[in-house]
Amino acid sequence: MTFSAPKNSVLMKTVSVFLTLTFLLYNVSFAQPQVDAAKAGDLPAAKPVITADDVGVAIDSGTIKSKHNGTSGSIVVHIQDAHCNYEAQNNINRMLDQLTRECGINMISVEGAEGVVDTTWFKAFPDSEIRKEVATYFMKKGEITGAEFFSITSDYNGTIFGAETRDYYVKNLKSFTEVYPYKESIEKYFKDMLSVANRLKGIIYSPELKELDSKTSAFEAKEIELSAYADFLYTRAAKNKVDTAGYENFKKLINTLEYEKKINFDIVDQERSNYIDTLSKKLTKGQMAELVTMSLKFKKGHIRAAEFYSYLRDMAKTHEISIVQEYPNLFYYYIYTKLYDGIDNEGLFKEIDAVETGLKKKLFKDQDQEMLDTVSTMLDMYVNLVNIELTNEDYDLFKATLSKHQLDEKLAFIQKQCDRFGLNFSVGTVPAEIAENLPKMVDFYEIAIKRDNALIDNTLKQMEKDGTNRCVLIAGGFHTRGIKDILEKKNISYVVVTPKITKDVETPYIKV
Repeated sequence: MTFSAPKNSVLMKTVSVFLTLTFLLYNVSFAQPQVDAAKAGDLPAAKPVITADDVGVAIDSGTIKSKHNGTSGSIVVHIQDAHCNYEAQNNINRMLDQLTRECGINMISVEGAEGVVDTTWFKAFPDSEIRKEVATYFMKKGEITGAEFFSITSDYNGTIFGAETRDYYVKNLKSFTEVYPYKESIEKYFKDMLSVANRLKGIIYSPELKELDSKTSAFEAKEIELSAYADFLYTRAAKNKVDTAGYENFKKLINTLEYEKKINFDIVDQERSNYIDTLSKKLTKGQMAELVTMSLKFKKGHIRAAEFYSYLRDMAKTHEISIVQEYPNLFYYYIYTKLYDGIDNEGLFKEIDAVETGLKKKLFKDQDQEMLDTVSTMLDMYVNLVNIELTNEDYDLFKATLSKHQLDEKLAFIQKQCDRFGLNFSVGTVPAEIAENLPKMVDFYEIAIKRDNALIDNTLKQMEKDGTNRCVLIAGGFHTRGIKDILEKKNISYVVVTPKITKDVETPYIKV
């Protein structure tokens, strides 16, 4: 016999209010909630062996970017570090709290240190509130990491292990510190060259090329959203007959944007709260408990948004709630999440680059326009090189560009165009301090790639020493591709997680 709780049931009202408040405090724009999702609800007991599918990360603190299930029985949760970014380090602290509680992880491996990291001197201070306050101060200054903060302020008794091999790390640091005194002058030189290249674009480029270049620059500078840039590329590609048939992730994004236009995001939260209130009056205690469980699983990252909103949709069908008519924004958001869930983000950005390249090729009218684009891209790469902002993929492209184009000949092209159009600018030869130091910056990236193997080898040796089959590895995103490749070859499961960052702020990383 099924028991239906009366509408005035104190239990049902309490649970309904809990769910409503949970989603008001955690809306579709993913604002910071007031409830710590990592501690909410019962936590599962750690299994002898866990898979990538067992790992969840609360969506207010981070995002799972990719995962792989191997057969070795071991797993590495790789958190992509944003060095010295306080918001990122704070969210790494929160993720570590969840991962250690839910997955039984008792080893945290970190980049930038060698051997066991000892925080007992800090942790031994008796007043926990003052300890946390002081640790927060140092984390804001970039002098301790989220992992060290977690060890200092929590009851974590596991290992924090520095996974570096000293020789590689010192060489990497040396290649940077030797160049650093010249960083400002090198950056200024290439930015001055870029400024001249942009002036030439105003003369040489067609209006359509200028528009594309302006939109691309705005997107890279985070002045326009991905949705606006993708929509622009889609319309211009269609107009210029650029073939996008093979770009499945790009097409899925465009379809997603069509639904995004139908959603009033300011109303979705209220519609969801109203829907849950209506739904709660129709549920048994068991069904209400299931709803709470699904809500917490979603918040803690154990199920994806598409799965959660599909569940809400199914509940509407079961209990004859016309979600389409009564809650149209919520309904469109449900479809939106299903579409977006099918997009491979890494593949998407590669496809966006391909669409952009295809569109440029359609718009180039002569070799000078095409060469000016190559020169501008090359100069951008040099600026990012000296600022340590190249990703692994960017660095691959940089090396490929260097193999085809020499800097001197590209600067000669700029000089030729300046003379042609009467611009009073003399490029001259590359200054000696720049020519001497650029190879050292290339060495910096080459050594960083070699460190990938060291980070994994040292981590796995320490896991074996500690007798554990699971750990967290915190390292910069540049190492992610190498880490994934090595772990896949060793048949080790992994999950790649990035901490949530909502503010683009300058960090003290270089100073530290």
